[in-house]
Amino acid sequence: AWRVNTVRLTRDIQRYLQAKRSPLAPYASQIVRAGQRYGVDPRLLVAIAGAETSFATNPRAGQDITTGHNAWGWGPHIRFPSWDASIDTIARGLRKGYLDQGLTTVPAIGRKWAPLGAANDPNWLNTGWAGNVSAVMRQLGAEGAVGPAAVPFEPAPGSRAGSPGFKLLYMSHCFAL
Repeated sequence: AWRVNTVRLTRDIQRYLQAKRSPLAPYASQIVRAGQRYGVDPRLLVAIAGAETSFATNPRAGQDITTGHNAWGWGPHIRFPSWDASIDTIARGLRKGYLDQGLTTVPAIGRKWAPLGAANDPNWLNTGWAGNVSAVMRQLGAEGAVGPAAVPFEPAPGSRAGSPGFKLLYMSHCFAL
């Protein structure tokens, strides 16, 4: 069976976030572990943070990122006590509120996460959400079907992630066990 090389994936995510000058860079291993725990591609967590707050660097995100540890627009404006807590909550929320509901592509997730015409989107920025998330996923090595259907780990016990066609391996960084 093939499994992702989590060391390389963590390094790739950390380097990517460092290049973006993101405060999330030191949390790359937590992002990968949360992805493993919940059967969510960790690159999706990074990509959503990119679309929502420019990887927690956009000053217009204000207290969401400076003291609220919320780079994902979760809630919106839900405050977390730490980056660790927010990373775990977002990964778990993606699993339960999106993937387990059959929303297994970036556009499908976007229709719920960042709906067009949402009250908190007066400038219609949500129109580019799926494209922005998909672009970051590709930059991080997700090829072909980009999105959470491309989980590079074994699925979490009891999740529907093991259904046929759900896994796409992080091919450039995999090894056979």
